[in-house]
Amino acid sequence: MATRDAAELLGDPAITTVYAAEKRVHLDPTIVDYVNIRWVDEWCKRCNICVEICPKDSLLLTHDAIIEATDCIRCGLCERYCPDLAIEVLPKRDEAASTGRA
Repeated sequence: MATRDAAELLGDPAITTVYAAEKRVHLDPTIVDYVNIRWVDEWCKRCNICVEICPKDSLLLTHDAIIEATDCIRCGLCERYCPDLAIEVLPKRDEAASTGRA
């Protein structure tokens, strides 16, 4: 009788709703490395801030992707102003090789 009284006091157990986003398999983000920048497709909301802020017009938003054109001066404004952290300036390749040699 004590167990029945406890069940009546506690009520129904909690019902958990599983949403569609929780059911889907989470994959690693698609990372695109260009010569001077790295762009993460899933993090980018295509707000175009990086394209507008670039002083040399080196970035383009084309076919739903950010493309690095020529003349990038590696100023880092695109990385600094991206609200989604979807773009980053890569170290120069010769700098990366020289630090690895030591």
